[in-house]
Amino acid sequence: MKNVATSALALLGFASDRPPSGKTPSGPVFEAGIGLGMSACADTCPSPTTVFQHLFYAGGFNPQRPSNPAPGEDFNAFQNFTVTVPSITGHAILGFLHSSFGEEADLSVTPFFESVNITVNVVEAS
Repeated sequence: MKNVATSALALLGFASDRPPSGKTPSGPVFEAGIGLGMSACADTCPSPTTVFQHLFYAGGFNPQRPSNPAPGEDFNAFQNFTVTVPSITGHAILGFLHSSFGEEADLSVTPFFESVNITVNVVEAS
């Protein structure tokens, strides 16, 4: 678990994983968009697929992809975001929702959706 401070700017890097099929689309990938947010955890942490108490960003995703990827790393893509951590303290969940479409060799298009989250501990800024 990582500590983050309230009212602080945080640079977040998010990487897109490979499609659930475990293979990389053979053609171009068309980004649909992302959502980035945080929710405080009371007894349990809410799923970022159902709710964000604080929405940091909703919109386009322009990830950078490696130009000469190593084998097995051909789909890894990332984009950095700077956000202001809300004035909450204690455990919270930081969530990233992502959707895109990958073109296959037969020109069909495969949808891709992922939800990634991490539990953090929000502390008072010093």
